[in-house]
Amino acid sequence: LSDVTFTGNSASEQGGGIYNRSSAPELSGCSFEGNSAYEGGGMYSENDSNPQLSNSSFAGNSAGYRGGGMFNSSHSSPALTGCSFSNNTSIYHGGGMVNVTYSSPTLTDCSFTGNTAEYYGGGIYNWNYSSPTLTDSSFTSNSAGEGGGGMYVDYYSSPTLSTVTFSGNTAGVGGGMFILDNSSPTLADCIFAANSAELGGGTYTWNSSPILSDCTFAENSADYDGGGMWNLQSPATLTNVTFWRNWAGHQGGGMYNNYSAPVLTNGTVWGNITEGSGGGIYLPHSSPVLTNCILWGDTPNEIVKTPGSFPAVTYSDVEGNYPGMGNLD
Repeated sequence: LSDVTFTGNSASEQGGGIYNRSSAPELSGCSFEGNSAYEGGGMYSENDSNPQLSNSSFAGNSAGYRGGGMFNSSHSSPALTGCSFSNNTSIYHGGGMVNVTYSSPTLTDCSFTGNTAEYYGGGIYNWNYSSPTLTDSSFTSNSAGEGGGGMYVDYYSSPTLSTVTFSGNTAGVGGGMFILDNSSPTLADCIFAANSAELGGGTYTWNSSPILSDCTFAENSADYDGGGMWNLQSPATLTNVTFWRNWAGHQGGGMYNNYSAPVLTNGTVWGNITEGSGGGIYLPHSSPVLTNCILWGDTPNEIVKTPGSFPAVTYSDVEGNYPGMGNLD
């Protein structure tokens, strides 16, 4: 299909605009506007459906349960290039898109803007071994009432993101991204900017192992803890990651780690602020490893640990100095 518009259609169950089952349609220059369904307001794909979409848009679609714009289920992995999802809504999860049960779409040069979910995943909701690949894409001003304003990643899901920007997204926890339950996303050259939440303005990670390289967390905010990043029982791996001017109302302006042992290499933590303690990093019961890092200009202090925390900081430049081999002030 080329240059086809689907407007104002509805379905009582799935696929207000299009329903795909064990199929692979090709769509170019199509638009889905104002369609509605219980799941997949714009499009619903299941049972090994792999549609291909290019330069298409999903705007103002709605779902009574999940997947306002698009819903992918049961090994369905569409390929999308140059597509946009804007102002789609879901009563529960996945305002823009839902991927569940081994569904791993590929998205290139796509945008998610102003999508909302009342519970999880304002932009995208991923669950049960669903691991999409996103390149050169953006999540802007999406919101979720509970978690994952930009993206929600749950239950052994491991998306791969390259050159993806999360900006201005909001949620109860994980304004930019909420990662949990044995998930291991990989992020490279990604930016989290001006996202906000009660906990984890940029990202909130629970019992998972994200891997980040060459990423930036800038001017994110948390009403309570973890302006840039919040980790619980999560050994995150961060290489060449920068935390700059993030803010927390209570503790951990740049990063908050609880029972976690993240590894930071060649990292920069500077200019972050908290109204409580741990402007740079706050550590209750955590033992991170920092090597060749810079921690400077954080307010009111750089690193604060509680009893039971044993950070290993070496060959790093820490304002006010910090014990460890090769450290500078």
